[in-house]
Amino acid sequence: MFGVQALTCTGAVSEIVDFLASPLEVFQWMATKFHSGYVGLDIHVGIEDDLNRLGFRTPEWRDPWVPVSKDHAPLLKGELSRELPAGHALYGRHARAIARRLDRDDVLFLLDGGPCVAVVHLTYLSQPEQTPEWPWARVFANLEEWVQLCMLRDHAEYTGSDA
Repeated sequence: MFGVQALTCTGAVSEIVDFLASPLEVFQWMATKFHSGYVGLDIHVGIEDDLNRLGFRTPEWRDPWVPVSKDHAPLLKGELSRELPAGHALYGRHARAIARRLDRDDVLFLLDGGPCVAVVHLTYLSQPEQTPEWPWARVFANLEEWVQLCMLRDHAEYTGSDA
């Protein structure tokens, strides 16, 4: 367990939260605060610019998928690296976190500088999984394929609307 003190600010209001939590609990708490607009910061800064600079058209993000911040991306990459066992399809590949699902532990990674992307269900064990099937991953040829086959379906499921 880790002792964490978090300070959040909304305009002139500040809140200090003290609790003992695992890294996953801290991440989930921060994600709800940041995504809900609780903190007046733009968490999307940087990822779109980086994708555009690499020649990728940034998708129109739809819930439950949101882009990750430049500061958060290396943390997700680190967790992926810790979880991948030898023999996993993504083992040894360069991965950069670009988005995550709000309602699950799924993260979208750009692989080897693109155009391939993969959705990975992180387990937050912070150690290699026992079998190469975990963490679960699905690879897409590019962002456009992921949008059509994954994000739009997830959005429809999440909102209860048609894809």
